[in-house]
Amino acid sequence: MIRPLVAVGMLVFSVNAHATPLGYDKQAEVSLIDGRPAICLPKKARSPFPIGWATLSEASDQNDGVWSIELKDGAAPLMLKPGDCFSYGRVPSSYAVEPLRGKERVLELRPGLAYVFRLNSSVHSAEAYSVLFCTGRKQTEGREIESIKKVDDRTRQSSC
Repeated sequence: MIRPLVAVGMLVFSVNAHATPLGYDKQAEVSLIDGRPAICLPKKARSPFPIGWATLSEASDQNDGVWSIELKDGAAPLMLKPGDCFSYGRVPSSYAVEPLRGKERVLELRPGLAYVFRLNSSVHSAEAYSVLFCTGRKQTEGREIESIKKVDDRTRQSSC
């Protein structure tokens, strides 16, 4: 009788998160806040999430544009509550911008490309939220505005 209950629990868990080489990756939402992409915790998240580091990078393996921040040693992490968002380019005082490594280059958001936004926990480094999204521009009343849309992460496409 215990085995069916365990199996059901594993099934429910696998819908909300999936294992990756980096740990358990939960699906986040994406939004556009003040013209910048923002990763958002689902409103149905069970608890606040302590941000250890945040990374926004191009989804393509061929391009190495990246932006990343990490919690400073001894600092208290920013706690995102269910439904809260964290914007690209935001660097709270308890975080530092990570230096570029190897062939990485400064991230430049461009229309028509796919990006991955990821938050890792400061408490359990194997826990993360991530979202794959595309950037774009739309004509509205003669003006161009930025747009973003969430993409199915199983396709892992590099262009939209």
